[in-house]
Amino acid sequence: MKNITLSLNDEIYYRSRVRAAELGVSLSALVRSFLVDLVQGNLHEDTYTKLKRLQDKTLIAIKKREAGLAGIDNLDREALYDRNALR
Repeated sequence: MKNITLSLNDEIYYRSRVRAAELGVSLSALVRSFLVDLVQGNLHEDTYTKLKRLQDKTLIAIKKREAGLAGIDNLDREALYDRNALR
């Protein structure tokens, strides 16, 4: 197993140590876990998968609604500026 040396500013170092302690692991184990996930593609895939799922969900919701996106569904000028109707 190889060792590496990192340079961090004091704030990042402190917050990293605190986060590692919250997770019950050493800072070395936390960095190791991050690097393993990074090189295995897990970090990218997780973010990509999450965004893809959100995109698909949004597109399905838009297609189900079918209304509200056409110009005919918009209010006319008088209705749009009728403040009494909004209250």
